[in-house]
Amino acid sequence: ATSKTTPVDADELPMADSAASFALKKLTWANLKATLATWLETLTATWSNKTLTTPVINGLTGSTAAWNIGSGQLIKDAAGNIGIGVTPSAWVGGYSVLQVGKTSLYVDGNGSNQFASNTYQSTGFVDRYIGTSYAAKYEQTLGIHKWYTAPSVTAGTAISWTTAMRLDASGNLTISGATATKASGTTWANPSDIRLKDKVRDYGGTLEQLLNIRVREWEYNGKGGTTAGAKGLGVVADEAQLIIPNSVDTYRAKLNADDATETDIKRFDATEITWLLVKAIQQLSAKNDALEARLTQLEGTK
Repeated sequence: ATSKTTPVDADELPMADSAASFALKKLTWANLKATLATWLETLTATWSNKTLTTPVINGLTGSTAAWNIGSGQLIKDAAGNIGIGVTPSAWVGGYSVLQVGKTSLYVDGNGSNQFASNTYQSTGFVDRYIGTSYAAKYEQTLGIHKWYTAPSVTAGTAISWTTAMRLDASGNLTISGATATKASGTTWANPSDIRLKDKVRDYGGTLEQLLNIRVREWEYNGKGGTTAGAKGLGVVADEAQLIIPNSVDTYRAKLNADDATETDIKRFDATEITWLLVKAIQQLSAKNDALEARLTQLEGTK
């Protein structure tokens, strides 16, 4: 017999009928399909939703699809981004995005992993509001973690982010707020056991250094992730670096929000000031002791 590639409903197949002592019977292709359909229906009877819209969600990159899931849908756009219960926003090309409502998890073109609320990145790599509300974003790249916030603005507006917090690959934590709070009001503790230390020696800070430190007050201008208008009190790192250079180092950040790359920005660690004060008091005490001894000597010669 010759073969046939595509059967039609009128085609017949031989069958040994077990209910008739296995007598040879014939079965049409139409009856076989109907029997299989009834059997498959019993397997899926407990599914709450089994409607698959057109086209079926097995398209490759560039195709679109929608799959009913209960009361929502799993929607794939032409760029390959996936939305659950929502059509993905108009993301810039080259990203891999999973969007649930106004919340998104995505990988950008530089391999940066981001988790964002009420924002998407449009053509030209401009972050915009999805809806009229606040926006927030977490970013992780090259071992650096950043948290961003933005005020409530009209949907579609370009976002101007504030870097609320940054944790670099070395474990250095930077916050933009004026206050960091812990359960008690005490200072932070550090490992200080002598068994952990080498090259222990006296600190060489002087009273003269302390007297040369300029105490300043200012307002931030909004660059480098700072909050424009926020007031500050302390030292300017560039000035302090000339007197106590070990108290100043740098971190990487964008100076301007629209800069293409990050740059080195100076920061000041006030730890040395504490011990410089202690050293200065010790030196003043020594001078006072010397003056008292001299005064006692002079009074004794009268």
